[in-house]
Amino acid sequence: VEGLPFKKIWTDGTYDIFEYKNVIPRIFITDTYVLESGQQKILNYLYSSNFDLSTLVLEEKPDINTTNSKNTWSVQNVKYDSAKISMKVKTDKDALLFLSDSYYPGWKAYVDGKDTKIYRADYAFRSIVVSKGEHEVVFLYKPKSFFYGIIGSGIGILVLATVWILGIYKKKISG
Repeated sequence: VEGLPFKKIWTDGTYDIFEYKNVIPRIFITDTYVLESGQQKILNYLYSSNFDLSTLVLEEKPDINTTNSKNTWSVQNVKYDSAKISMKVKTDKDALLFLSDSYYPGWKAYVDGKDTKIYRADYAFRSIVVSKGEHEVVFLYKPKSFFYGIIGSGIGILVLATVWILGIYKKKISG
């Protein structure tokens, strides 16, 4: 494994565990992206020799100006919950925050409490625009189906209560 991007981090004589040194972080910030539309074009680009893991493949143009200057950034205090992800983000210029969690329409993103658009990045992941400076970023899982379920359950309970009350009222009148 000499010369490859692996480092042995543990062995017991039978098994060896290696660390991959060229891993891309789960969350990172970049202003480098390419635009591709259509499932097959995106997948072709992702599997091409031109693909660089630090360049995002987006389906629509984000509202940022790209520059060739190096960006200094940090992501801190990342907290994961089943329906909430929060973090503090600092960047020297407008950029894209990449989160390697699945893109799914039920997720909402907020930067400093303001709703922001989630872009589908690299076909299956999430990305949002963050402007220069320090920000509180929150992703919340708020699927419409959950709210439709609550409304349907509430209507069902009201109908059931109405039928029950009318049944009691009808018994008193006839009885």
